[in-house]
Amino acid sequence: MKRIRLFLIIVLTVVSLAVQAEVPPLMQKKLQAINADHPIKPEDMRKQIMEIYNWCRENDRPDVLARLLTRYGTYLQALGFYDISSDILRSSTYFLSEEEEKVKVFTEANRAIADFHNGFHKESENTLNEIEGRVAKMEENVPQQLLLQTIQTYLGEIYQHTGREARAYANYKKALDITTSLGDKRASAELISRICNLDMKVENADSLYEEGLKMAMESENGAAIYSLLMVKSRMEYRNTEYEKALIDVDNAERFARNYLDPDSVVDLSGTMCDYLLVRSDCYAGLKEYGRAYDTMNIYLYQKERRNSHQKELHKEHWKLGHDLIALSDKYRSERIADRNIKRTYIWILSIVTLGSIILFIIVRRKQIKQKKSSGRKIKGYVKKLDELSNDLTDIRQDKDRVSQEKESLLNALQNENERSRQFKMDSTRYRVMFNARNEFLGKIKEMIREGYKMRTTDIPAHLKKISASITQGQDDDAVDLMKEIYSEHEEFFKKLSERSNSLSENEKRLALYIHLGLTTREIARMTGSQVKTVSVSRFRLRKNLGYESDMEMNSELRGM
Repeated sequence: MKRIRLFLIIVLTVVSLAVQAEVPPLMQKKLQAINADHPIKPEDMRKQIMEIYNWCRENDRPDVLARLLTRYGTYLQALGFYDISSDILRSSTYFLSEEEEKVKVFTEANRAIADFHNGFHKESENTLNEIEGRVAKMEENVPQQLLLQTIQTYLGEIYQHTGREARAYANYKKALDITTSLGDKRASAELISRICNLDMKVENADSLYEEGLKMAMESENGAAIYSLLMVKSRMEYRNTEYEKALIDVDNAERFARNYLDPDSVVDLSGTMCDYLLVRSDCYAGLKEYGRAYDTMNIYLYQKERRNSHQKELHKEHWKLGHDLIALSDKYRSERIADRNIKRTYIWILSIVTLGSIILFIIVRRKQIKQKKSSGRKIKGYVKKLDELSNDLTDIRQDKDRVSQEKESLLNALQNENERSRQFKMDSTRYRVMFNARNEFLGKIKEMIREGYKMRTTDIPAHLKKISASITQGQDDDAVDLMKEIYSEHEEFFKKLSERSNSLSENEKRLALYIHLGLTTREIARMTGSQVKTVSVSRFRLRKNLGYESDMEMNSELRGM
């Protein structure tokens, strides 16, 4: 029963881990929607965040909750609400495991930049430098490169805000090299706008600006296009080219009104604050102080509007952010309590298991003592058993020896039978060859002698007679000889007939010669035929028997 219970616990654990491996597409889409590029109204943001949070609670997914907190903290950071962002990102780190190192590093980097804007300059810089060292040691791949690019950008932002523009330029350049190698034109355009916005003199700033504007247009990054247009006007203002700067400011204003979403991060009131201030400075540079004054008043009015809007938005996100932190802390406390209960259960289970082991040892020792009391009898039985085992071993060895002798005798008998069969085939072969040849030659020799005694006129007729006699004699001798051979090789001719029953007598005789091991040349010499004639006969025999080659036919016929 205990084993079944333990098995069920293991199965449930594995199933829960397998379920956690996947996040439904709807949840993924809702997480990705929390993006600073597409701001959401606070009431809609609250609804969306609560849906994701409730799903995390129902499915016990702290990893997804960590991603929710990270994305929302990054979202608030883009809005400039660094105080709330820092608190939310700190809460996110409580739910990240060691396996999620890249997400953890990204969260820590965003929290460091939020703390920097909250006034912790030195601590944030040290944290980002330490994170950079950790990321550099990771395996080099696309996520690692994106992390490195983010950290370099954040370090550049810190150096720019603290007046170390040369170091800021170096870090922005490193980040730009990474985005260029990854083909990310959107991020590259934003980095170029940061580089061109530095107060220091940037080498090839005009060509860099043109390249950034092209990338921003190709990636349809409206915020980057506006930022680059404003950067261009500031560069011209610094060069005292006030009229050109005013033209570019007008282009930036026109682009902001026509293409930028008023509710976006670069909102309309914010952009008006930017280009109104630059326009006022240009008027002052052209000594049009009245227009500069009017423009500055409009700037102050718009800035007040923006500050009022930001304060209201900050207030709503402050409440939402800290409600989410409170819920997350409650969820974390419940998980810690559940973990403590599980630990208590494990301790109880361990104590019960240990007690069972001790009880088993006590019972086992008692059984051993009882066995020792009857040890002598057991030793006697063991000794007899050993003797019987030795006898059985001897019997098995004798049996193996007899089997080996039997096998050797069978092999010897088989070899003897093979030698006898070979001897019989050889004797038959030579008997056929010599008897046929001797009888044939004897008859021919006698008839030739008679021809010497005849007159010349009778010789042609006698030669015909000799020829007819040779043919008749050969046929008769062949018939008698084949009868004898058939009787001696009845089994061979039987198998030959099974192979093909349409063979002529000459083909059967040729098959027998091959069976007896005669070569083509020996068959030709014995039958008085030419070697070529015998070769043709062998070819026809092979086709009738259905063999593919002479080697196959020779092997098969000799083995019949």
